[in-house]
Amino acid sequence: MVKAFSLYEGHQAKPDAGILDTLQTLLPPEEANWTEVFVRSPQLPQAPVGAPVPPEPPVVIDDAAEDAFDDGQYDRAFELYLAKPLGKKSLSALLSCVQFIGTAESQRRLLEAFDAQSAALVDLPAGLVERLRRLREQQSAPDPSDDIVPEPTGWLRWARRLAAGRSPDDAESEVLNERSMWESASLRGNAQRCAEFSDLIGNLSGAAADVARRALPSILGAFFPEGEPPTPASRPLAGVILLLIAMDEAIARSDLEILSTTLSALLDLGLSPQDYLTTIADLEAVQDRVASYTNLAWSLDICEALAVSPSPSPEATEAKLRFFLKVVGQSRGFAHRLGAHDFLPIAHLARDYGVDPETIADLRPNVSSAGEADADETLHGKTVGIYTLTETAGARAKAALNELFPGCNVEVNSDKVCTASLTNLAKTADIFVFAWRSSSHQAFFCVKDALDGRNPVYAAGKGTASLVNAVRAAAQ
Repeated sequence: MVKAFSLYEGHQAKPDAGILDTLQTLLPPEEANWTEVFVRSPQLPQAPVGAPVPPEPPVVIDDAAEDAFDDGQYDRAFELYLAKPLGKKSLSALLSCVQFIGTAESQRRLLEAFDAQSAALVDLPAGLVERLRRLREQQSAPDPSDDIVPEPTGWLRWARRLAAGRSPDDAESEVLNERSMWESASLRGNAQRCAEFSDLIGNLSGAAADVARRALPSILGAFFPEGEPPTPASRPLAGVILLLIAMDEAIARSDLEILSTTLSALLDLGLSPQDYLTTIADLEAVQDRVASYTNLAWSLDICEALAVSPSPSPEATEAKLRFFLKVVGQSRGFAHRLGAHDFLPIAHLARDYGVDPETIADLRPNVSSAGEADADETLHGKTVGIYTLTETAGARAKAALNELFPGCNVEVNSDKVCTASLTNLAKTADIFVFAWRSSSHQAFFCVKDALDGRNPVYAAGKGTASLVNAVRAAAQ
């Protein structure tokens, strides 16, 4: 760009040396001679050596500046007028040039030149004085563009538009087709924007609320990615997600998995006593609607997550005990279906909560089921590998499996990256259980490569009950 201006000035009828010198200073050091070679050296026949050099005709700046101004070359006219002492005529022309150029830099340079020569500029017409005053105000006024906050992209823009009344169909299509391109790391690390996003999706109604509700799995993946610790900024969102599911009339299996993840995030981040009680109340509302043998493992995993996490107050301790006793009481409705693999996690949790063993004695199965006998025979002499980042659940699952199937060897791995021990366990285990909801991406690809075409057994949850059920199902 600088070279283009230099060439343009050099091809004028009367090039201005001051402008060329200024442009030359803008070139990089290695091209310092570029102007001399390509602009100042016209391709003319060389005069004989020793011949006298005729003097160049003087350049009349006023004429050159006026010609440039009349031709609409306001940048060039500005430089030419500014290179000579200011007068009423040139000042008027410069003010017009600045208006056409429209940059803060040109305004600043004109005002600096005027201030340096103001003593010589007396008795200016009122019109010029007023134009100078307006120029100073414009120069000193803050740029309104500085206060304009650009519209966010991705998830926050989607939530804002949805709340503003955008077509629900368009919003749903956008989140389905474009979410993979939305960057979320900076958003989930920004407390203010994450709180805004939480408020937006938590206060929707009608069709917009339905769109946000169906988008919860995608929102969960963006704000609570697997293998990464939750950010403090995402705490309000976890609470909103839990509340949206608790208030819904229908709760699917996928919703229970979302609840497990959001509860883990809340417990990891810590809850105030009141927020803890509110969370337990929401979980109780969900449990009342999903209580069944099918969802028992999920209910026990929730009880375990609460049991191994600290309580912020005595009232919180009582609340989580009440939740466990609710699960125990509801289990009596399908006690005839319970096997040893179901009862053992309940017994371990009873010890965690300080519940008398007699309270759960009626849930103990009288005889082992045929399925458990088959599993015991299948697992005898075999190695079971378990991968989970929830080390307490892995240790408890190992203890439960050793008690249920004493003839098998159980090994647990919690490495976050690909290691020799994880690779070896995946290669040598007869059954390899992968707790995908408590894992890292590197560990997943490590296990996938080590299994060499075999499929791992994916646990439905990340608690003891889910891990035990996964092993038992694989052995049957």
